[in-house]
Amino acid sequence: MKVKPNADTTDAFKNWMKEFSTSKMDDVLYIPYIPKLPIFSGDDKGDDVSYDLWRYQVACLIKENYRHEIISQAIRRSVHGEASRIVMRLGVEATVDDVIDRMDCIFGSVDVKEVLLAQFYTACQGADEDVSSWGCRLEEILNKALQRGKIYEQDTDDMLRSKFWKGLRPELRKVSIHKFDRIKEIQPIIDSHARNRRATPSR
Repeated sequence: MKVKPNADTTDAFKNWMKEFSTSKMDDVLYIPYIPKLPIFSGDDKGDDVSYDLWRYQVACLIKENYRHEIISQAIRRSVHGEASRIVMRLGVEATVDDVIDRMDCIFGSVDVKEVLLAQFYTACQGADEDVSSWGCRLEEILNKALQRGKIYEQDTDDMLRSKFWKGLRPELRKVSIHKFDRIKEIQPIIDSHARNRRATPSR
């Protein structure tokens, strides 16, 4: 539709342009940016990610202070198959917390807190497991216990450091006791073992 401007005078034209621009801005539909989450269906098929990884990505959006309605849209776009039906059955008014609580019940780890801690304290480095994999395995177990509120985050570094060293194979533990006494974080200990392994010629 053609709009005839009021151009009788310069001032009148400027005022008309200002009013016209304001009225057009009111008609603009703003589409917010929806971050992309990895696809999760819960059927362990195709290229879907695991539930733990999907949940971590959702937690990152919450941590980054995205509005919950934006996170809800991102979740709805990311779930397929059975997971999509679960979210749908919660209804359009379901909050992010509602969705996560329900998904945790269905797809979350069945390991209870006590079992996870027992798994952590009884774990040992496998015969064919390198130090990096051993450290990652411990961190994964401890992170699950942390998410379930069994331990405090400020305690995890000391727990990991102590258990990592105690669970090492005896021959590795013997040569690293001086590092354990000096280094207070787990990653430098892992890095030191990795460097020693690369420097040791294979037989």
